[in-house]
Amino acid sequence: MAKLTPAWDDTRLPESKNPAGYAGNELDVHFLAAPLSEVVASDHKPVVVYFYSPDDKKEMDRIQEAIFKVENVGASLRAFKLYKLDVTRIERDDLKKEYAKNTPKFLFMDGDGKAIVNLDHSITTPNFLSAVKKTFAAAYAASYDEFIRAHRALLDRVDAVNSKKALIAAKREQLKTRSRSDKTVELEKEFAKDDLALAAEEEKIAADEARLFKSLKAHKDLVSKN
Repeated sequence: MAKLTPAWDDTRLPESKNPAGYAGNELDVHFLAAPLSEVVASDHKPVVVYFYSPDDKKEMDRIQEAIFKVENVGASLRAFKLYKLDVTRIERDDLKKEYAKNTPKFLFMDGDGKAIVNLDHSITTPNFLSAVKKTFAAAYAASYDEFIRAHRALLDRVDAVNSKKALIAAKREQLKTRSRSDKTVELEKEFAKDDLALAAEEEKIAADEARLFKSLKAHKDLVSKN
């Protein structure tokens, strides 16, 4: 089964345009150019904000190994926007008081920027997944369990493709030790056909994954159509 590592956006926020009062320049234009709640509401995708301090390295390493490498966590977080924010960059005292204590911690928000879960103690895999499920249910009309089953089926297909690629690569290495002949030429042609078939399957998996995420509808989207 394929493993998924959450891809956290680790960009600083510009001081004048963010809710946490960060110092410094904005590093990436795709990051927040408005308060987090406004950005979240722009596409109704739920958010997990990971607040941390560089002093939290030991605990962050534990979270990375014990939680983020759990497959259901990685699969679940594919349905969220992920932001990772360094609280040591907060300058305003009121915001420092709100955000900089008890790190590392996680803020789970629905697609409208409403806080659903604050997870700042007992950060375990069951507690993290519980927060994910609660926020998923608040943001999406779809069943969380059905989403996970569908996504895991996609991961099975990815694993199957990767296994076949590894087998073909091993056979190609073996073929290098043999003298070139009609038989080796035929095998090379078969490998090339297999490459094309696997590439086509990867494209199909990507398309199916895109359809899966597109099928995640916010509650208000369904209400507006009725």
